[in-house]
Amino acid sequence: MKRLFLGGLSVLLMSATVAPALRAEVMAETAPAKVPQTQATNVPPNIAARMAVTPFNLVFLAFQGFFETEGIPSSMSFLSAYRNKQVTASDLVRIAVSMNRLPQGTLDDQGYLNAVNSQLEALTSGER
Repeated sequence: MKRLFLGGLSVLLMSATVAPALRAEVMAETAPAKVPQTQATNVPPNIAARMAVTPFNLVFLAFQGFFETEGIPSSMSFLSAYRNKQVTASDLVRIAVSMNRLPQGTLDDQGYLNAVNSQLEALTSGER
């Protein structure tokens, strides 16, 4: 069990190189004069789609404390909040959409929400 936990933790730590890239500003490309805007994020859909994070990265960012300013705890407190149903996959997706990390349509993407749930379950089951 310790090997599984240490292996999972190693993967998370090796993925730490992803977080700085996600925090970087996205440079706007030359776009047509009239680009449709999403209602909640005011980010053109093509840019929001390029900035989209994978379910694994979304959970990893939450665990690392990327969403602390939005009220999501980090590290072991994050795992505890998930186990106690204080944080859900929908919460993470909603916050990522509000921070322009996911396109608005992700809120209704049940496949993405299920994948985030799977990542949360895997993280908490390896922690026990």
